Amino acid sequence: MALTGTSLVSLFDFTRFAMGGFNGWPEGAEDVFETRDLFYRQRKVPQHASYVNGQIILRTSLTPEALAEEWKAEEEKSNLQYASFLIIDRKNADELVETSCSPDHIVNYFTDSGLPWEISPAFFRPEVLQKYKADPEKYTFGDRSISCRGAWHLKTYDINEAGQVHTYIGYLANLPYDEQLYWQSFNEAPKAGISERAYQTDILGEFTTTDDFLEDVKRIIAELDQDPPSWWKPRGSEMRDAVHYPVTDSSSEWGDEILALDHLAVEGFLAKGLRAIIDANTGVYEKDWGSLKLLEVALASTGRAEDQAKDAVAPLRELHALRNPAKAHGDPKGRRLAIAVARKRHGTLRNQFSDLSQRLAAGLNVIKATLPK
Repeated sequence: MALTGTSLVSLFDFTRFAMGGFNGWPEGAEDVFETRDLFYRQRKVPQHASYVNGQIILRTSLTPEALAEEWKAEEEKSNLQYASFLIIDRKNADELVETSCSPDHIVNYFTDSGLPWEISPAFFRPEVLQKYKADPEKYTFGDRSISCRGAWHLKTYDINEAGQVHTYIGYLANLPYDEQLYWQSFNEAPKAGISERAYQTDILGEFTTTDDFLEDVKRIIAELDQDPPSWWKPRGSEMRDAVHYPVTDSSSEWGDEILALDHLAVEGFLAKGLRAIIDANTGVYEKDWGSLKLLEVALASTGRAEDQAKDAVAPLRELHALRNPAKAHGDPKGRRLAIAVARKRHGTLRNQFSDLSQRLAAGLNVIKATLPK
């Protein structure tokens, strides 16, 4: 508005009345209010009704000169601040060094300089990701990238074998300074190198050969959603996007992801549609059977051997059995036992979640290929 010399005019109109006690507006003049930027008319019927309608003019206090100075300051790179990070200097014998992410302290791959490359990795405690997972209204938390709606974008990150989050110092430079400081507070020395997936995609420029079983689960469910059979209730992209691997070994985070995965996968099966399949194949079921038992019988009635049907449904049963122990306010004893078993068998809760996702994907593939469309 400052550049065009215009103002914004907003119209408003409010009417209130008591139901059953208002018979219309009486004759007479309206009350009129006028100032430089506010104009309205109003009328009142005490205890019964009132209205007001008018216009308000919203003028900017900015001037073209002030805007020009603001834009100039934004373009002036010397005013920008940059945080420092501990990185592996890939260019200089993989030395562990601390350096600013300022463009004056890092260079691209083709620049002849002794400075570290922009693709030098920095490593972080996994808790750095929790605030982004916890606020989906503000952040878009992807499998390899993070965005703050309309503000900034972290192009890539991944998690290595030691459970550390890593990204490249050149991408950290693109974050606002306060966001850089947030990441800096989690920065630590590497306990392992970058992930195999990141090495393939980011360094070699190849497609990854690393399996992502949770993505397989989401893909199968997306395919079911696209053309849902009678036994499937579409889950939607929002529900799929809400499920992630646990990034820490926190039992609370693991429990939240177990609940989200159960909601996505197990609750998609419709008992009515499964009963119809069993009926069509002269199968037998009990009236009070739940969807997973019905699913097992439906698979067996459509060509799968009983042991194959049980194997396909087993990971869904395991996931659903974890639902109550996973709840923050569930049975404390059952929760402690489930967590202890998961860690004993898989080392970490993230590994348990990945293993369960692998078996879920295999089971869902069997189910999708067996039951009628």
